[in-house]
Amino acid sequence: MSSQADVGDKIPYFSIKDYEDIELESEDLIGSPFILYFYPKDDTPGCTKEACAFRDAMDIFDDFEVTVIGVSPDSAESHAKFIDKHKLNFTLLCDHDMSLARKFGAVQEKGNGVLRSTFLIDAAGIIRWLERPVNVEGHAERVLEAIKDL
Repeated sequence: MSSQADVGDKIPYFSIKDYEDIELESEDLIGSPFILYFYPKDDTPGCTKEACAFRDAMDIFDDFEVTVIGVSPDSAESHAKFIDKHKLNFTLLCDHDMSLARKFGAVQEKGNGVLRSTFLIDAAGIIRWLERPVNVEGHAERVLEAIKDL
């Protein structure tokens, strides 16, 4: 089942593991703002450019006390290699069956892949900004502008 999460919606409940096999529930994130961004595949050109832009802007995200979390269908092993290779400074979640992507409406129309999508979620768990589909060029800068409006 796929839904279309939108600005003003409360995020759906989820429970998912990160690349270190640590369980993360949506309720764990309530209390501070965060970015949840969905991307198709580790270590591909567009996904790498997007991840590295978030990495390079992390000091600014930290200044705003905003956590960045990436999500793709890749395995924990793939995520670990991606993080190590590009020195990523945020966690990646393993959405093997794309169930989380479906809850946020971050799947291609035909349901066969992730639709690059980014959600800015406030401390109460409400979606305050989104970009879907994401244009990788200048994406981190647009996210930072949206954070200033929180």
